[in-house]
Amino acid sequence: MPYTTSDLVEAVLAAGDDYGGADLTIYIRTADTWIRQMLACAAAKDPPYVHTEEDIEVIATWLAAHAYVMSDQTYAAKNTDRSGGQFKNRVGPRFELSNYGSTALGLDGSRCLEAINNPQKNVGAFWGGKNPSSQIDYTDR
Repeated sequence: MPYTTSDLVEAVLAAGDDYGGADLTIYIRTADTWIRQMLACAAAKDPPYVHTEEDIEVIATWLAAHAYVMSDQTYAAKNTDRSGGQFKNRVGPRFELSNYGSTALGLDGSRCLEAINNPQKNVGAFWGGKNPSSQIDYTDR
């Protein structure tokens, strides 16, 4: 069962004048994937963070709206005489690319969406030399 509905996502998008009437099913499914990741992260915290059902629905709604505007860019300006328009070109990590994603980040009290948004890259080092006991002193080389 999805965490949000098309009606809720349409309401959020229509309020921002960003909805073009498309089927929202795939965007809701995308948001559900992010929500499942967020809930798994929150459950793994010590102590576990518990989202309310209402919080989950609201966050999922904003995430679905974010997924929609990422595939159908929103306008920064529209011209009607001789047509034309300018799209919002925002630069940044995934969820910060839209106001909807930024709102979802702000609504998540567990901060797990932030972790999904900016995954830590594991960096390691490998010493390929000899163990200290097997090394030749610099003066003896």
